[in-house]
Amino acid sequence: MGELVASAGGALLVIALVVPWYSYDVATSFGAAPQLDSLNGFSAMAVADVVLLALALAALGLAVVTALEKTVAVPIAYASLLCLASLAGLVFAVTHLGSAPRPPRVPAETSVESTTSAGPYLTLLAVLVILTGSLLAMRDERLSGRSRLTDGTGRPIGAAPEVERLAAPPAGPAR
Repeated sequence: MGELVASAGGALLVIALVVPWYSYDVATSFGAAPQLDSLNGFSAMAVADVVLLALALAALGLAVVTALEKTVAVPIAYASLLCLASLAGLVFAVTHLGSAPRPPRVPAETSVESTTSAGPYLTLLAVLVILTGSLLAMRDERLSGRSRLTDGTGRPIGAAPEVERLAAPPAGPAR
């Protein structure tokens, strides 16, 4: 279940990177103010856009890895690394939430008013969904209850396996 939540967050993050992030209006004292082109996530950020895109692709890959792996060790390790990566993505999303970059090709003395569009908010939501999905993907999803014995795959077994007893090492000087 958590894998699907994280994958949905990855898809939402890809969408959030291409929708408008910031729109600009030139403040003038005469006539109609010209509208400047809005910036999306790729044109508004220098490095964070690549990191967030990698996070989105990794979140989409969690469902694929979980479906293809026969054991639970690899998907759980993948989910734990995705959780750490989503924390880094959360820092990028919060950092870019309130800081609009100056629009390109505008002289410094021109007064420009910036407006934050839906992109940064969708990015924050997507990263939080990825974080939640990766946390859900790491939980225990065994097929049996807590008091029943299970094998390595989580299936119930009738009795505990026999434990091999080994002899203690000989007593002697410590090395």
